[in-house]
Amino acid sequence: MKGDRNHLSHRLAVRFGGSEWRANLVLYGLQLAFCGAALLAAIAPPLGTLTIVGVALLVLATLFLCLWQVIPN
Repeated sequence: MKGDRNHLSHRLAVRFGGSEWRANLVLYGLQLAFCGAALLAAIAPPLGTLTIVGVALLVLATLFLCLWQVIPN
């Protein structure tokens, strides 16, 4: 087995030119934002819940597409 640099934090650091530490802080911030969105969706009316879930999925899809390319070792 051999380690690689194909983890999400490594991809973020390479893609956006920051350090791996900063990339992990960004991931923690995204996690906090998604947790907050989940709490809001739990108490929101149905249309609000659909909007929150739609925006969250759009953010995830955008992040996925930006980081899809595999980074060479």
